[in-house]
Amino acid sequence: MDHILDAIGDLIPFLIFVVVGLLGLIKKRLEQKFSAPPKRMAKTKRSASTFSQPEKKESKGKSPPLSEATYQQVRRRAQETFTIEPLKSNRYKDRSNEIITVKVKKENIVQGIIWSEILGKPRAFNPPHGRKK
Repeated sequence: MDHILDAIGDLIPFLIFVVVGLLGLIKKRLEQKFSAPPKRMAKTKRSASTFSQPEKKESKGKSPPLSEATYQQVRRRAQETFTIEPLKSNRYKDRSNEIITVKVKKENIVQGIIWSEILGKPRAFNPPHGRKK
């Protein structure tokens, strides 16, 4: 009997967590169900004058229409100016046959080991394996 009570005692925080979560979900659903629907804007009736064409105003900076020959010249100049050349890249070139050589100096190896000790884990996290007490 004591084992059952101990097991229930261990599960009480978990049960409380589950019950509170379920109550929160139920409360959220009830609030969504009974909350007021979003207000819609009332449609206004439009008269026929609303849909009439606005008066055209002549702009002062309007240029006369271009002739076909002038249009073709401007178009050709724009195409020559703004041509986009395909990107020539060796990024996806097959380099499996290339041989890679690396020159390593003794001083660089020593310096790398020193920097790894400086920037690595502290000795407290990596104690020496000596006598165990």
